[in-house]
Amino acid sequence: MGFTLIEIMIVVIVIITLSGLALPKYFVVSERMRLQEGENLLLTMYAAQKRYKLEQGSYATNLSDLDIGLRPSENFDAFAVSANPLAQIDRKENRYTLRIDGSGVISCSNDTADWCARLGY
Repeated sequence: MGFTLIEIMIVVIVIITLSGLALPKYFVVSERMRLQEGENLLLTMYAAQKRYKLEQGSYATNLSDLDIGLRPSENFDAFAVSANPLAQIDRKENRYTLRIDGSGVISCSNDTADWCARLGY
């Protein structure tokens, strides 16, 4: 005894429906993991900016002035430091930009998609 064509089609439809529900959630969860890397980079740059201000009296405007060695990131590029925001990084593929201000608050902005909202910002 085998399965009928109808039974196989029903199983395939159920599998497609379940994967359609699960895949968007998977992409958001994996992006949150990348976001965590970005937040860690920003916090490292923030701490270095605070140390630089204690020593020099003002915030650094060049990343090479800080006492940190950031390794290249697979997920973020365009690291920048300034007086306001203290640090900023861009998610590759221009998905969003993360910034940290003088009080340590991280914010997210984007132009094209709703990534920041999906990630909880």
